[in-house]
Amino acid sequence: MIDVYTISVILFFALLAVVIYIKRKNVDTKFVLKVLPYFMWRTKRFRDRVDQIAQAAPRFWKVFYSAGAVVAVVLMVFGFFMILNSNYLVFSGKITQPALQILLPTPSTSVSTGPGFILIPFWFWIIAIGTILIPHELSHGIAARAEKIPLKSVGLLLFLIFPGAFVEPDEAKLKRAKLSTRLRVFAAGSFTNILTFSIILLIGTFFLFPSAAHGGTVITSVFPGSPADNSGLKTGDTIEKFDGKDAKVSFFDYSMSYLLLMKNGTSEGQLQRLGGLQTISALSKHKPGETLNIVVNGQEKQVVLGENTELKGFPYIGISTELKTENKAAFEVVLPILALVALLNLFVGIVNILPLYPLDGGLFFQALAQKFLPKRSEEIVKGLSYVILFLIIASVVGPYIFAAA
Repeated sequence: MIDVYTISVILFFALLAVVIYIKRKNVDTKFVLKVLPYFMWRTKRFRDRVDQIAQAAPRFWKVFYSAGAVVAVVLMVFGFFMILNSNYLVFSGKITQPALQILLPTPSTSVSTGPGFILIPFWFWIIAIGTILIPHELSHGIAARAEKIPLKSVGLLLFLIFPGAFVEPDEAKLKRAKLSTRLRVFAAGSFTNILTFSIILLIGTFFLFPSAAHGGTVITSVFPGSPADNSGLKTGDTIEKFDGKDAKVSFFDYSMSYLLLMKNGTSEGQLQRLGGLQTISALSKHKPGETLNIVVNGQEKQVVLGENTELKGFPYIGISTELKTENKAAFEVVLPILALVALLNLFVGIVNILPLYPLDGGLFFQALAQKFLPKRSEEIVKGLSYVILFLIIASVVGPYIFAAA
């Protein structure tokens, strides 16, 4: 029997088909490889809105996206070394899953994984895609119009089940523009993705996450005969401090935890993982036989740590924990969406600005190469693009090659 969630996904595509039919005069239907269709809806209203935003404060936007060009250079270098490091981890056997995986939607509330991909709930995916692509493309349009580069068209697109947005600047005029102009336009999209990540991170860290996670770690079980048991700790106790420091985690810690859980094929268990992170972090600062000072339910206690039988030299306390919260619904809907949107904006911003032609980073790097190394710019751009592409492919297929060997 079809559940309500799946029905909502079916209704979404049915409504989308109706809209495409109604707007068919403004929709261009094209095909990839003469088989796979995609639809492009160009709209003058969106183009006029972009123009209004850009012309309201062109000097501000030039300064704003100049900062974006500087950030783009930093991201380009960081992204390149990140790809190199992921390949090192793959080929040294330290990670057994692809370093890069594609997120795809599923008409279900559950998360599952497969070779090189993660299936996430459809509505999570739609929200994430919208908050990545629309501001990204809008920023390219604003940057271009602030530089007086005309926009040929602006609109929305749909390729199979993948929605998107597009901005088409006048390429001939953009190519003839000053280097600084081109760099600002090419950097605008990734810069906006990084800003989106930063804004969500700030909101989550200082407003939403503290209201959902009230601080403290709840003990969910105490192993008989363990150091915790000998110290009088009980199931249900709340650990408020480890060695004088508040037992809490950040929104970024939560986001990374959620990402790791998704990669393992589930979005459940965030509270347990976060509680475990707090405990492991506190234990990592001690050795077996040392005393861990904790505050439990407002009372100070000392736990003489044992030795972990599985990890030699690592201390053992003998408890399982979870993050304390009175609002578990926030960890099921609001915080997962925010974490997903934030991290995807970060990763898309970094990957998109890699010096890989024809991504924005490849165009950015090409503009620099044409300016400072005009005679060999084409060979340099192509060569670096092939290197980046090889590293990306290797980080994806590497784990499967080693697993089969």
